[in-house]
Amino acid sequence: MRLLALFIAGGWLAMTAVSLLSKMREGRIAGRGLPNWRDALLIDPADRFILKRAVRLAPVQSLLAAVHADLQRLEGRSIAVAESRRELARSVGTGLLAAGLTACVAISADAAEAMPAGLIAAVLLPVSKIRSLRKRVEEQRRAVQRELPELLSVLMLLVGAGESLQNALLRCAREGADGHPLYRELRRAMHAMQNGESFQQAMDGFARRVGVQEASILTSALMLQYRKGGSDFVHALRELSFNLWEKRKSLARTKGEEAVSKLSLPLVLIFFVLMVIIGSPAILGFN
Repeated sequence: MRLLALFIAGGWLAMTAVSLLSKMREGRIAGRGLPNWRDALLIDPADRFILKRAVRLAPVQSLLAAVHADLQRLEGRSIAVAESRRELARSVGTGLLAAGLTACVAISADAAEAMPAGLIAAVLLPVSKIRSLRKRVEEQRRAVQRELPELLSVLMLLVGAGESLQNALLRCAREGADGHPLYRELRRAMHAMQNGESFQQAMDGFARRVGVQEASILTSALMLQYRKGGSDFVHALRELSFNLWEKRKSLARTKGEEAVSKLSLPLVLIFFVLMVIIGSPAILGFN
């Protein structure tokens, strides 16, 4: 175990030193100051020595593609693959940092038994960071699904009051909550239409960026009624609104079931503690 600690600590220190020297040389050539320490400790060693060689493997390419798609969904814009690779390198670098620091502490304190904990942390930290990214995407998707019925209800009221479809969408975009992914993408679509993009292209881009099935259904209905027109538009919106509200109710039920399942383990532990507290006097008295 001590040899493993020496190997990990030496490898981590060597990779960090090479990355730091390379960054300092690049900064000196470009006329910049000291390098970013977070990049030198987390991103560059993992990117230079691990991802650069492992990116040719199919599992790593699939993981990079998934991270790239999640980042684009969260940012609401097209990003370069290099940004996604840096994000993946940051996750891997966190695990390397944990393993390297644990190895250094194990060598200096002569506590080689701490190495398994460092290796476990080196695996779990990147996995947890990537899963947190996926969790943020899922939360954004649910936020869009919860807000779509509200948007459609307001849109139905505006169109029913005599507002044109484009003006109603523009008003919903302006009065929507700041920072919400649905209204952010709707504002982007309205801005594209004001710059000369067609209604169909703007709505197609809106549905693609939101990435929710219900949003695709809504944009399909809007484009169909935009081309056809007629008095059945409000009726079609009303039917779609009913379906979206039912979907929102099912999401609320699913969220409640998840909360109940998360509370089951603490309840079992509390019940076990209560049984020990209640039963221990009787057991001690019997003894």
